[in-house]
This record gives sequence, structure tokens and C-alpha cells, in this order.
Amino acid sequence: MINLDSILPLLKEKIELHTTLVKTNDHLKHVSEQLKTLYQTRDKLVNKLQKEENDVKQLEGKGVKTLFYQVLGSKEKQLEKERQEYLAASLEYNNCQDSIELLEFERDILKEKVEGISVVAENIATLKQKREKEILQSNTEPAIKAALSRNLIRTDDLLKERQEYIEALHVGKASLQEVTLIYNHLQKAQNWGQWSNQRGSSRMKYNAIDRASKHLPRAQMHLNNFKRELLDVGINDNRLILTLNEFSGFNLMFFDNIITDWILQQKLMKSIYAVKQTLAVIDSLLIHIDGKLRDLDQGYREFIMEKDEILMHGDE
Repeated sequence: MINLDSILPLLKEKIELHTTLVKTNDHLKHVSEQLKTLYQTRDKLVNKLQKEENDVKQLEGKGVKTLFYQVLGSKEKQLEKERQEYLAASLEYNNCQDSIELLEFERDILKEKVEGISVVAENIATLKQKREKEILQSNTEPAIKAALSRNLIRTDDLLKERQEYIEALHVGKASLQEVTLIYNHLQKAQNWGQWSNQRGSSRMKYNAIDRASKHLPRAQMHLNNFKRELLDVGINDNRLILTLNEFSGFNLMFFDNIITDWILQQKLMKSIYAVKQTLAVIDSLLIHIDGKLRDLDQGYREFIMEKDEILMHGDE
């Protein structure tokens, strides 16, 4: 018979160690940020110290500045002032350097302490797997076993659902990109259509429409794929059913307004409006999918926390 508590003490020990290492790593990050700020301060102080040193050297030499203060009769007074400023800058620099050296020493010690944090995390993951297997194979704690089984089934279902939404998000973004390209080309065609009297405007307009047309088959393919992915995640409320119908009619609408009657600026504007509406629908769907993925991620985290509690059960 398997003893449910055989792995638990070691698992708890590793979790406690990992918790300590995480706190140590957080402190290491804080120290590193402090050092980053001090390094920047030191660079500024080096420049300041160099400037004060140059001021002293100029007064001690025979330059124009020295002659100026000799005429005024205040050279020694000004030299003393410059020396005091140089001394203050030097002390400030030394204090900064001392702080850096202390923090660098602390940082190096902290780095050594957290060096094995990834190994401890791997050990915990392995022990949890063993603990999970241990519970599922045991008949001594049926309530724990049943709770763990339910958790694993729900987690597995959630991960499958999440994968479906990820696939829908990926195809939806591809659809958005392709339809956006069509929209941009149609807008350019509309702009050239407004300059119908300008030389070459008609040719530029036709070229823009042609580029939009070339993107149409690929865009329609992505939209059809998006429709299938949406159905896989059960998006079938009234608004979204209408949206899917819009997707189905996208190809026909585009050809009717652009290829057949593209000379007419009014038809071009209607097509731009139709494509813009499709973009709005895709945006709305992507926002919905992204929100659902956030909910699923939160649910997954909660299931993991629940499983961890089950795995830790059995301590006397």
C-alpha cells in the first residue's frame, strides 16, 4: 500500500526553499536597479569632478582666467573656492563609489544564493508529478483521489478550450491583416478618384483597385478559416451569426461593387464602407477572443492552485 505522506515532507521542504529563493531573487532585482541608478550617478560625478579639476588647474596656470583674477586681486580667494568645490565633488564621487562597491558585493552574494532556483523549481515539478501519481494509485484516501481526478479533468478541458481560442485568435489576426491591406488600397483608389482631372489619376486609381483585387482571394480564405474557428469555440449568438453571413458575402459584395462598377466613385465608396464594416466585426471578435483567453488563463491559474492544495493534503 502506498503511503500518501512519503513524498509530502520533501515536497514541502522544496517549496519552502523555493519561496525563500524567490524572495532573495526579488531582492537581487532591487539591488540591481539601485546599482543601475548609482552607475548613472557616478558617470555624472566623473564629469563634474573633471570640470572642477580643470577649473583649479586653470587658476593655478597662466591662462586668461588667471590673469583676470590677478587684475581683480582675488585670485587666491577664487582658487580656494575652486579647490573647495573640487574637494566636495571628490567626496561625493568617493561616497558614490563606496556605495557601488558595497552593493556589488551584496549583488554577487545574492547571485550565488539564487543560482539554483531553476533546479529547485524543476525538483518541485517532479515531486508534484510523483505526488499526483501517488494519490491516484492509492485507495487509502478516496476523497483526495476523487478531488484530484476532477481537477485534472477540468484542467485538461480548459487547456483544450484555450487552444481552440488561440487558433481562432491566430486566424482572426491573419484575416484582419489581409482585409486591412484591401481597405488601404481602396482608400488610395478613392483618393485618386477625387483627383479625376489630374494627369495620371485614373491609372493610379485603377492600379490601387487592382492591388486590392489581388489580395481578395487570400483575404476570403482567411475569413472562411476564421468562420470555422469561431464555430469551433461555439460563437453562435445572433450578432455573430450575422457576422458570419457577412463573411460569406464578402467576396460577392467586393466584386459587385469594385470589379463590375469600379469606374463609379460612388460604388467605390460603398465598397470601402463594406470592407470597413468587416474590419469592425473582426476587431470586435478579436477583442472577445482576447478577453476569453484572459478568463481561461485566470481559470487555469485557479485550477493549478486548487491542485497544489490537494497535493499538499495529508500533513498531520
